[in-house]
Amino acid sequence: MCGHHPCDKPDCTHSERHRAVCEARTVIRMPQDKVPDFYGRVKSARGESAYHRLVADVSAEYRKSTEVAR
Repeated sequence: MCGHHPCDKPDCTHSERHRAVCEARTVIRMPQDKVPDFYGRVKSARGESAYHRLVADVSAEYRKSTEVAR
């Protein structure tokens, strides 16, 4: 276990990448009518680039989930 600081382990749960993947998976599970509001709050609080990064992460995680299902 790496503690409360990110490390180089691929399964580190304290990294920004892990947080982003978890957030993307949360958005995928949200009711569709709640997603635009969530995106709007991200854009307002974190800025345009964070919004675009989140949209890309959600797309990537969605593609991964549908590839596994095939």
